[in-house]
Amino acid sequence: MTFVPVIPVTETPPSPTTQELAGRLAETIREFKQTHPGTKPEEIKHALRLASAGHTKPVAAGLAAVVLGLLFAAGLAVFMYARGGSFDPSSPAFPMILIALVVMALLGVFVALKR
Repeated sequence: MTFVPVIPVTETPPSPTTQELAGRLAETIREFKQTHPGTKPEEIKHALRLASAGHTKPVAAGLAAVVLGLLFAAGLAVFMYARGGSFDPSSPAFPMILIALVVMALLGVFVALKR
């Protein structure tokens, strides 16, 4: 028999401000649906995303991942240099480092363009 551990996720209770804002949003959505009965749930979700986009801080997780990846690739390059004394393109590690650097550079461009 296989045992799969399940860790219950406990959310912190919403603050009174959060509850009040949620109530106001729900009321606004209800009123809007009454005046525009053909409104789809996807449209409401999209509108909420658009409305909150200007009020949230951008997440820098993608950029942090790119920086960590570049640091990892640079660490591999330093390790290879320290081990062999030079960068030998015939070494099996050289293509891996080159590919890692190219992928991280492409991810960096992607993250920068997405901002």
